[in-house]
Amino acid sequence: MNIGAFLQKAMTTRVVQVVVPQESGGTLIPIWISSTLYQVFIRSYRADKGRWFQYVIGTDGFSLELGSEIITVKPARVADPITLTAVDAAYSIKHAEDEELANVLTPGVVATTLALTPLAFPLAPNHLSPKGAVLSGTGSGA
Repeated sequence: MNIGAFLQKAMTTRVVQVVVPQESGGTLIPIWISSTLYQVFIRSYRADKGRWFQYVIGTDGFSLELGSEIITVKPARVADPITLTAVDAAYSIKHAEDEELANVLTPGVVATTLALTPLAFPLAPNHLSPKGAVLSGTGSGA
């Protein structure tokens, strides 16, 4: 998926699922997604204790279910205050009706902001489901 298609899809999607491999297969963990005009972002609702966040920061790329597609993205931590303010605004607009919005704007959660870039080639198939196991559905741990 190219960056333009990724941005377009992210703008119209409220929730994506991170694919977190496990011994018994993979778990899909739902998380909010947001974007500015040029970049796509995610944050961990549980700050740095989120299971998916712990997995993602230890990888060069991970799988993300976006709509009906599973794509591979590269995460990059965001620390620039101007970018973080823009991401706060994007979350505030996109998720204005969600009761959990205030939590996503707290310092601990803001510190987990990741910019995502789609990779041209997906990671090896066993990245999606270790040992060839099937994804086990929706998990928790956002």
